[in-house]
Amino acid sequence: MDYLGDLGLLAYGYDPADPDDDLELRGRDRDRVRLVKRISTSPEGIYLPTLVSECVKGQYIGQCERFDGSDPDYQFVYRFLNDLDGHDPQLIEKRQSDGMTMVTPTIRLLDLISEGITQTTRERDDLLYDRHFCENYLRTANKVDD
Repeated sequence: MDYLGDLGLLAYGYDPADPDDDLELRGRDRDRVRLVKRISTSPEGIYLPTLVSECVKGQYIGQCERFDGSDPDYQFVYRFLNDLDGHDPQLIEKRQSDGMTMVTPTIRLLDLISEGITQTTRERDDLLYDRHFCENYLRTANKVDD
C-alpha cells in the first residue's frame, strides 16, 4: 500500500498513522489495493470482468457476471488499470484476448509481493538453499540431455 501511495495511485493520498491497518484506507482506495493484490496473484493473467466481480462486487471466484460498459464499477476498474498500465515503471500489461481485456502483472508488480520480506532470518543447516539444490542436481547429470 505504501508503494501505491508513493506512486500517487491512491486517490486520497495514503498517510496512515499505522501502515499495517487496512481500515485506514478510504473510498475506492480499498478497491485499488484489492485489485493490485489480485492481479499480482495471477501471473498467467486475469480478465477485466473477473477483476470487477471479485475485487469490487465481492463475488466468489468463478461467479463472474456480464457487465455493461457503462457499469460504474467496471468503469472504475478500467480507468485504474489504465493508470497502472501507463505508469512508469509499468506495473501491468493489458491485451485483448477472446474479445475481453486480459491483465497480466509485470515483473515490477510481482517484485512488490516480496519487497522487504526475507524467507529466513538466519541460515539453518536443515534447509536446502536454491544454490545448493542446483549444484547437487548438476552433479548428478551425466550428460547434457539427462
